[in-house]
Amino acid sequence: MQTEVVLSLGGNKGDREKLLFRTVELLHDHFQVFKVSKIYETAAWGSVAKGDFFKSASSNFYSV
Repeated sequence: MQTEVVLSLGGNKGDREKLLFRTVELLHDHFQVFKVSKIYETAAWGSVAKGDFFKSASSNFYSV
């Protein structure tokens, strides 16, 4: 039986694009990656966040 798992990915430190691509590569070790969204750049907000974020999402299947 397969279960769909949807993950929200994002970051604002270092090489943001490279880290998102590497994350998806690592997901392949544990999931059947079905779809990955395009990358969106969003402004940081609040008193803690510094630097713009790159965000993406992936839809994955996991065998239970």
